[in-house]
Amino acid sequence: MRKIFDPQMKIGEIAIEHIKFDLRSRDEIPKLLMGLQSIYCNNLRTPDVEKKLKKIKSLIISNNFDTNYFLNLWSDLENYLGSEDLNLKLLNVEMSMRKKNAKNN
Repeated sequence: MRKIFDPQMKIGEIAIEHIKFDLRSRDEIPKLLMGLQSIYCNNLRTPDVEKKLKKIKSLIISNNFDTNYFLNLWSDLENYLGSEDLNLKLLNVEMSMRKKNAKNN
């Protein structure tokens, strides 16, 4: 069986929660990584929210983001998580890229 994530740390590894980022950096990557670190360490997602996020991802991958079901699901998550949620922002970028590619083809 494949291991996607091995929880057993190896000698010399640093735990995710102990990684420090340069707070003075003007780059966006440290901010993104700090957001992901916070989500990983604090486990902010309920199983219901995780299920909805996975469904949204699958709908975006299959280019079904113009359906009423998708729009209702997106609206529910946006109301619950807020429009500044990192996952929603990343999904929005992916959706925008797919829309743009669909127009060009």
